[in-house]
Amino acid sequence: MSHVSITPTLIPKLKPALKPYFVRDINLQGFALKVNPSGTIKFVAEAKYHGKSNRKTVGEYPSLSLHDAKSEALFFISRVKSGAMSEGYNGNSTLDIILDRYIEGGRLKPRTVQDYREAIGFYLYDWMDTKVSAITKEMVEKRFYRIRDKGINGGIPTYSQATKTMRILSALINYAMADSLIDANPVDILKQKRIDRSIVKRTSYLPPKEARKVLDSLSTNPVENAIALCSTLDCARMRRSRYAGRMSLGS
Repeated sequence: MSHVSITPTLIPKLKPALKPYFVRDINLQGFALKVNPSGTIKFVAEAKYHGKSNRKTVGEYPSLSLHDAKSEALFFISRVKSGAMSEGYNGNSTLDIILDRYIEGGRLKPRTVQDYREAIGFYLYDWMDTKVSAITKEMVEKRFYRIRDKGINGGIPTYSQATKTMRILSALINYAMADSLIDANPVDILKQKRIDRSIVKRTSYLPPKEARKVLDSLSTNPVENAIALCSTLDCARMRRSRYAGRMSLGS
């Protein structure tokens, strides 16, 4: 079963063997499944450029649908064949290059792209020109504690941002690992040392009526009201959509 038509009904029927094996699609050249002895099934994209093979794991079944996996594979294959992947993207790629590669293609929501750029650009600003292969476990652990306990780049200490930044960094490095740029993820040190990186979700919010009372008690100037409210509610960390339409900042 080396070349078959890969369909949603075929995948669950695949059984693990003593060694990993590939099942390649006859419809989309370069798209394949990798079945591991553990039973996990990976979606893989393969293509050649100037005789050099390029392979990327685009996702895992069933977390990623077959339709989305083929879309990701087609995008990767087209980039390899056009030569775009060979320019500035290799074992010497820096963190800023990996970030650009990760968010390109419109796969992420605009708000997510903004969050990624803001977190990496602020908390890891001095790592942007660092080769991703040169980022060590020691660097990761030290930076996590610095963001959490002391603050960085003029910012205040923040547990949530330390956690968020390392989650994003881990995703970027996993992306580089999928393209075989590096062999291990240094962010795993936080998991190995059982460092709690969970984010505690808010359980209560200031109701719009209470927020209005705060506004009315502060000033008759709506601009001053807005500034005061932002300071009170830590506006820099609120998602605008959570409050959009609930209240207006009029007089």
